[in-house]
Amino acid sequence: MNLLSEKIGVIDKPARVVGKTRFLVIGALLLIWLSISLQRVNVSILLVDPRFLADMDLVGQNAKQGLVMTLFLLPYALTNVLASPLSDRIGPRKTALLGLMIAILAVTVAGFAQGLVMLLGARILMGIGHGIHFPSNSCIIKNWFPPVERGRANSIYSLGGSLGPLVAMPLFSFVIWASGWEATFFFVAGMALLMSLPLWFGLVTDSPADNKHVGPAEKNFIARNMGHSHHAEPDGLLHHGWLKLILHSREFWLVTVCYSAYLSIWWGLITWIPQYLMVARGFPWQSLGWMASIPYVFAAVGIILGGFLSDRLMKREVFTTISLIGSTVCLLIAAYIPSNGWCVIFISLAAGFNTFIFAPIWVLLQALMPLRLIGLGSGVMNGISNFVSALAPVIIGGLIQLTSSYAMGLIYLVVLGGAGGIASLYLVRRQL
Repeated sequence: MNLLSEKIGVIDKPARVVGKTRFLVIGALLLIWLSISLQRVNVSILLVDPRFLADMDLVGQNAKQGLVMTLFLLPYALTNVLASPLSDRIGPRKTALLGLMIAILAVTVAGFAQGLVMLLGARILMGIGHGIHFPSNSCIIKNWFPPVERGRANSIYSLGGSLGPLVAMPLFSFVIWASGWEATFFFVAGMALLMSLPLWFGLVTDSPADNKHVGPAEKNFIARNMGHSHHAEPDGLLHHGWLKLILHSREFWLVTVCYSAYLSIWWGLITWIPQYLMVARGFPWQSLGWMASIPYVFAAVGIILGGFLSDRLMKREVFTTISLIGSTVCLLIAAYIPSNGWCVIFISLAAGFNTFIFAPIWVLLQALMPLRLIGLGSGVMNGISNFVSALAPVIIGGLIQLTSSYAMGLIYLVVLGGAGGIASLYLVRRQL
């Protein structure tokens, strides 16, 4: 028996859209994800702040600098797997709140850090909080959106992940200049607390059935267009047979390899773009904020295009191939092109191609899983992929320190992107 009993990507054409509450829900998820993204990426700007590097004893220690991101990603990956059944057991809204509150505590502690050990401890705690939170998003989307709308829904909420770095670069440059590096942590803690209000006050709920803002017409529209699952429902969410079934699905592993490549490129760029532009390419601090944000303009466009076009054309696997091969080629060019301006352009194109995969890949996963296993399946895929990608920041830092060349860090991402591109081609072949 294969968990993938359906042909993924083959879905009926969209029906007429009714109601708007589910789009308010996805808007709230976008703002929450924006606040989470800012918590993650503030350290990438801090890695070019002389006072922060001195306070944390990180001057000239590229491998240790990468460790600041890696020690967030490793517990994030592990918690995604271990805590993924929480959304299926207690509901995605409570799970999202629990993870968010842990993350807020962690970034507040980071603002008081007196040295590297305390900072790394706070990053580990933040990884746990984010790992608890993340699978709940996929559960909420599958509960609220029919298959024909899920590409758009995934792209809209995940836009926060690209807007975060886009906003972070100029914002945190200013905050550091005005109040010091500590203020960046307090800012993101306060913002996350504000963005959690829709979860506290019932705008975002587990499903339309328990949301008082949804009218009968919209509830009927959602139920009518959900379709019927061809998968049997599990008797127990933690039954080892269901996890074994997921892990024995070849399509699940192909999707996971693609997602691992995407995340490795994403975290590699987020961690090292500011320092790469300033140290390797010679851009001054005064222009670094807006220059380092350009790739995330392209990333935001890539997310939106990937979601809307994959919903319209219904060829999710093709979009994963275009994404990973396109980003790999652009990174290879960026590593060796002499012109600094063209380097920024190709890194930006790589970021845009890379995020093109996000919405289609999650729609593919959501098509693989029975409804009650979405939290588990999302957590397992995200956990494995984040564990692989967690190594990217520290490996890139080690390569830079070992070779004195930032180009070698980009080549590492090229290799991973190429592996993901090959996996995506197998996905396309299996769905033909």
